[in-house]
Amino acid sequence: MTRSEFMDELRNRLERLPPGELEEALAYYEEYFDEAGPEHEQDVIREFGSPAALASRILADHAVKEAKAAPYNPKKGFSALWMVLLALFATPVAFPVIIALIIVVIAVLIVIVVVGVTAISMVIGGIASFLYGIFGLFTAPTTALILFGAAFFLWGLGKIIFVVVGAILSLLERFVNWVFNREKGVNMQGKKYGRRLLRGFALLCIGSILMAIGLSLGGERHLFGFYRDRIFTSRPGSEKDGGIISEDGFFMENGTLPEKLKYMSIKVSVASVTIRTGAAPGYTYSGFGDNNLAISASGNTFKVTDTKAFFPFRKYGKENPPTLEIILPEGVTLEGCDISIGAGVVYISDIHATEIFLQSGAGLIEGSRLSADIAKVKSGAGSINLRETDFVYSEFESGVGEIQFQGNLSRQSELKSGIGAISLELPGSETDYRFDFSRGLGELKIGDLNFSGSGNGITGNKNAGRIIKLSSALGSIKVSFSGILKETIKMLPVD
Repeated sequence: MTRSEFMDELRNRLERLPPGELEEALAYYEEYFDEAGPEHEQDVIREFGSPAALASRILADHAVKEAKAAPYNPKKGFSALWMVLLALFATPVAFPVIIALIIVVIAVLIVIVVVGVTAISMVIGGIASFLYGIFGLFTAPTTALILFGAAFFLWGLGKIIFVVVGAILSLLERFVNWVFNREKGVNMQGKKYGRRLLRGFALLCIGSILMAIGLSLGGERHLFGFYRDRIFTSRPGSEKDGGIISEDGFFMENGTLPEKLKYMSIKVSVASVTIRTGAAPGYTYSGFGDNNLAISASGNTFKVTDTKAFFPFRKYGKENPPTLEIILPEGVTLEGCDISIGAGVVYISDIHATEIFLQSGAGLIEGSRLSADIAKVKSGAGSINLRETDFVYSEFESGVGEIQFQGNLSRQSELKSGIGAISLELPGSETDYRFDFSRGLGELKIGDLNFSGSGNGITGNKNAGRIIKLSSALGSIKVSFSGILKETIKMLPVD
């Protein structure tokens, strides 16, 4: 490359400079060439490096010099930053580094946005929990304590996230200003952020204490029970004035079940539901209003779905609760049984199924004499109580609610407790089972053994055929033993 070619390319790469500074820079390097003489032009070019590298250094020096000389102005600061980036892009070696840096910055911004949205969701969830608590303050105070505690806990967690995100953004702002030597007007306010964090942790502590008090007073057994007790005074199918009808003359619908019933799905938000066997199969319902209950009875499947909005927007009196009664044929074995309740009550008995799924959002499920090869029992904020029940493979999960089980778990089971409670009463003794447990800060009790603090372990009989896996985060899991262990184990059919 000749001197002329070098200077022409350098001029093209420095065209963003102000005209006066451009000519001054070019004159400096022209003079450098003149002093070296024609015989040393190539030595000078090797000393300068490529025109691109030299131009990037000149542009970067100009940007920093301009940022230091001028009064602080965010627009000028970003203009200078842009100048530096252009200078770096002009250097081929720096290009991959800049691309990687941009990707990292974008990823950080995305994470900040997602975390911020999460914090907002927590605040909204806290408001909803607080309103639910007010709704049941005078009828179920222990439940209200849990809900108020959940609200404070969510608010505290949201506040902490907001403070952390705000501190990170302030650090980024401070870093940018430090790059351009402009500290004026930027204050990290460390003490202020510290106070905000303390307030967030205080809310977390208050929420945890309120939830612990509510759970210790039995609130997990009555979560949303204030509404359940308010609208349900008797089980559906009870006789009043000599007939199965409400005192207010509420019309009752009835129908027949499929002749070869194999699958049943019941999903309602608020209702009192009874499922049992009997000599006169069929179903009866009342109190749901017009077109608020979708029922499908065809082939080998029976489905019921409550299409009305959730309970705060529905008003029922004590004398006209929404009720549903289902009577299955005696001796029937279902292939699938799916029962899900929002904030109502389900009484289910004498049901045998290959697979059974029981879920309570904030209501109560009372079950007795149930059996299934595969079972899943899930309680969000409600209560599930199963007695004289026999499961082969099973899974129990409790969020902030309670699950009580008395019966036989004959092969493999898994129990997960968030901040709720799960209790098992099993036949035999702990030597008839193998317990694999993982615990956080919750309570774990197996027979006479108590485990506290976080950790993992195995207890019982390591070679037992009945395996129970326990996982407790902040809740409690208790296993007790009584009676004689069944010797027969129901097996799934082998294909």
